[in-house]
Amino acid sequence: MSLLGQLIPSDSAANSWLGPVGALMSSVTWATGSSAYSKVSKAATPFAVNLTRACIAFVLFTAIHFIFSENLAAAFDAIFSLQASNVGWMAVSILSCYVIGDVLFLRSTHFLGVPGGLAIASCYPIWTALVGAIFDGQNLGWVKWLGLLVSVTGIVLVVLNTPEDSGSHKSSGPSRRSLGVLFALGASLCWASNTYSVAKGSQGISIELGNMIRMFFGILMIPLMSQVFAKNQPRFVPAKALKPFLWIFIFESVCGSYFFVVGLQKASLVVASTLASLAPVIAVPIGWMMRTEKFNLARTAGVFSVVVGLSLLMGILS
Repeated sequence: MSLLGQLIPSDSAANSWLGPVGALMSSVTWATGSSAYSKVSKAATPFAVNLTRACIAFVLFTAIHFIFSENLAAAFDAIFSLQASNVGWMAVSILSCYVIGDVLFLRSTHFLGVPGGLAIASCYPIWTALVGAIFDGQNLGWVKWLGLLVSVTGIVLVVLNTPEDSGSHKSSGPSRRSLGVLFALGASLCWASNTYSVAKGSQGISIELGNMIRMFFGILMIPLMSQVFAKNQPRFVPAKALKPFLWIFIFESVCGSYFFVVGLQKASLVVASTLASLAPVIAVPIGWMMRTEKFNLARTAGVFSVVVGLSLLMGILS
């Protein structure tokens, strides 16, 4: 039996909320992890950061899989009985996110700044919904489409009004800004591909086994990409830079990945992808509570838009 199955039986009333809660919690973990990764990236490449995350997660998810299986034979049987579709979709997932999507996003920030790049890339729930509608026949109806658009607009509004450290981004010419937009759009499409792939590839298998497969492919693919774009750079985050943030690497790479797959396995594609993209929005009320965030009317309006949009999307206001 999987870890989740032992914690919450499948016939539990709470099971219907697992998907939305998992997707939302993946945003919370990413809001925590991204600030640490931003600091660590000054001493290591994005490839090194992601390879370190993948290795930590692979080891721990493998341990969880074997510990919570009925016995050793059952653990190996689950691995060897995997369907080709599970393996293939999980490979596409990690390629779209850790290997390509994250790198395109970081490149976009060089030309647009973090808020500009994230504002464009954060539109990926729209592409996810379109893919679900075209290929899986997930007809949302006009109310849910409205909720999705209102939510994404709110996310973009929050991001575009995020204070940026002085000197962190220099203005660039029109051609370089255009290149930044293309990188950000590419990241957005990759992140949409990641969410769709996880939703498809995680069906019928345990959360920990699904993540074990994802991270295994990450360990294979990231060094290959690093060899092309960061040939003479360290493959892993240096121990000195990693040590202060090790607990965050463990927390985000394991808990975040677990919550992400739970959300996409147990909630509708559009709801899960939207909730999983809320890290910039979640940071605002956290900043208010910690008194590190000053009141800003535009950002507050963005948070309100997200709440209204999610309420429409999840049928609370319809």
